[in-house]
This record gives sequence, structure tokens and C-alpha cells, in this order.
Amino acid sequence: MDRRNSSQLDHSDSLTRLLFPSPLSTPSLTASGKPRKPHRYRPGTVALREIRRYQKSTELLIRKLPFVLPFSCSLLSLLSLIQDGVRIASNVS
Repeated sequence: MDRRNSSQLDHSDSLTRLLFPSPLSTPSLTASGKPRKPHRYRPGTVALREIRRYQKSTELLIRKLPFVLPFSCSLLSLLSLIQDGVRIASNVS
């Protein structure tokens, strides 16, 4: 069969598809004649799959910037205290 891009389909092909849909595009029916329900995974299956996926990846899900800003501000204030001659001692007993 000749394979063509969807942009190359002529009007008769699209009209034929509208008038005679393929059996795969129509919903399958159960024995009682009702349409079949779509497939659903059991609760937790998709969550476990996502956990495994994100544990394998190294991409950051949250940007670094919101966490870096408070740390850098506190670090700058600490450095300015040290430069002013203030010493920070730990309370060791």
C-alpha cells in the first residue's frame, strides 16, 4: 500500500475514513452491549513507577535558586560579622 503524509491525502480518502471507520477506532462492547471501560492501573502502581523513574534520573525537580538565596544571604551576614571582628564560639561544656 502506498504510504503518504497526512498533508498529501486527497478528499476521497478522508471521506472514506469518515463513512467507514476502522474497527479499531470504534469502542469495543462487552457481552451485555455496554461500552468497555478504559484500562486503569491499580492504586499505587503509577506512583511506584514514578518513584522508580525519578530515582533513576538526576534532573532537578525544584530549581536551585529558591534554596540558594536564603543560604547566601545568611552566609553574607555571617561573613560581615566575622570581618567586623565578632567571633562566634560554640557552647561546649
